[in-house]
Amino acid sequence: MRNEDRKSFKAARPVGHPGPPGLAATTKGEIEERRATVARLRDLTEKAQEGDEGAALDIRGILDGCPDLAWRFIKGPGKMAESALIDKITKDNDLASKEFLKHQLESMRIEVAGAGYNAQYATGSRAFTENLRKLVGPRARNQFNYFNNYQLANRDEVDVLVCDEAHRIRETGNTRFMPKAQRSDRPQIEHIIEAGRVPVFFIDDLQVVRPNEVGSTELIKEAAQELGVALREFELDAQFRCGGSEGFINWVNNTLGISETANILWEGDDAFEFRIAESVEELEALIREKHGAGSKARMTAGFCWPWSDPDEDGTLVPDVVVGDWVRPWNAKPESARLARGIPKSHYWSTDPAGINQVGCIYTAQGFEFDHVGVIFGEDLRYDPSSGSWIGDKFKSYDRAVARGAETESEFVALLKNMYRVLLTRGMRGCYVYFMDEATRNYFKSRVK
Repeated sequence: MRNEDRKSFKAARPVGHPGPPGLAATTKGEIEERRATVARLRDLTEKAQEGDEGAALDIRGILDGCPDLAWRFIKGPGKMAESALIDKITKDNDLASKEFLKHQLESMRIEVAGAGYNAQYATGSRAFTENLRKLVGPRARNQFNYFNNYQLANRDEVDVLVCDEAHRIRETGNTRFMPKAQRSDRPQIEHIIEAGRVPVFFIDDLQVVRPNEVGSTELIKEAAQELGVALREFELDAQFRCGGSEGFINWVNNTLGISETANILWEGDDAFEFRIAESVEELEALIREKHGAGSKARMTAGFCWPWSDPDEDGTLVPDVVVGDWVRPWNAKPESARLARGIPKSHYWSTDPAGINQVGCIYTAQGFEFDHVGVIFGEDLRYDPSSGSWIGDKFKSYDRAVARGAETESEFVALLKNMYRVLLTRGMRGCYVYFMDEATRNYFKSRVK
C-alpha cells in the first residue's frame, strides 16, 4: 500500500463492528469516564499478558459494556488467545517451538493489527472455524469467517484476508440455505480475492478430499491473473506436523502413489513414531495409552461406515464396526441434542471426551494431535497383482465423493488424499490398522 493510500484509507469495519459513540452527543463527564476506562484497559491488558487470570476476566467485563472498545483492544486479548493456541499445538517441553511461534505471531500482530488494519481469517472448515471462535471469545468471533461469507463483500473490504486450508475453496460460494437473490455464478475464488486488499492463501494441493473442492495453487494464479492482481508465491519449508519429519510425509505420498519421492522406505525417526497395529483393539489400546499419559490422541477412520443421527436420548449409534469391536463416529454437525459428555461435532478434536468417538475426515482435517490412530478401510485397497490402487465405491459411505467423482481415477485420487490427511494428523506418532490384508502387507513391505 502506498504512503498516500495509508493516509487517506479508513479501515472498513467487519459485520458486527460497532462504531464509537458520537462526540457531539457525549458530555464532558462521559468523555473523562471513557478515557479512564481506556487507561484501565491498558493496565489490565499488561497484567493479563503477564499471566494474571483475574485481569483477563476484568477485561472481558469492561468490553462487554463497551463493544467498540473490544475492537480497539482485540490485539490485547488476542495475545492471550495466541498463548492458549501455542500451548495447544506444541509439546509442554518444546520451548524452541513455543518461542518460534510466539515471535511469528507477535510479528504478524505488529504488522497487521498493530498498524490499525482490519485483518480477518477465513477457512472452509466449520470445525476449525468454530474452535477458533470459541478460543477468542464472542467479541472477536467476527474476525474468523468462512469462505462463503465474502460473497456479498465490497471490493477491498478487508485489509488482510488470511485464507487457511485454501484447498477447500469451492466452485461458487452458494449454499442451499442462501436466498436466491444472494446467489452468484462467479467463482468463489474471485469473491475472496476482491474482498481483500491483500488476500493471503495457505494451501496444500494434496488435501482436496471432495469433488466440489477446487482450491489449488493453479486456480489462485489463474484468478489473480484474470483480475489483474499481482501475485507473490512462497513455499513454506518447515512444518510442525509429524514431528517436523518431511521424510514421513514424503514416504506417505510415495507409498500411496500420490507423488514420487526419494522416501521409498520408512526408516524411522527419533522425533516421530509409526506403527502398524495387528488389530483394531491394539490400535485403540495404543491411542488410549497415549491419551492416559496426557497426550492429545484421537482415533480416526476412512468413511467406510454409515453415519447415523443420535438416538432419541442423545447417545451416538456405534456405526463403526470391525468384527466384534464397535464405536460411534463423532456427532453429526447438525445434531442438536446430545447426551451429557458427548462433544458437538465442531469440538470433537479439542474436547477431551472426543477420545470416545472415531473421527472422520471432515472433523479431523485442519487439526493436529500428538498421536493419531487410523483405521484404513476397504474403500481404498492395494492390488499386488497390478501394482496399483483400487477404489471401491461399494465400501464407501461418503456419498459426496462416491457419486460426485466423475471418473474412477478421480475417486481413487480423492481417497488417497483423504488417507494422506488422516495419516499425517499426528505430531509425535501415527498408528494404523489396515482392514485389507494385501494393503497391510504392502505398507509393511515399505517399512525398514
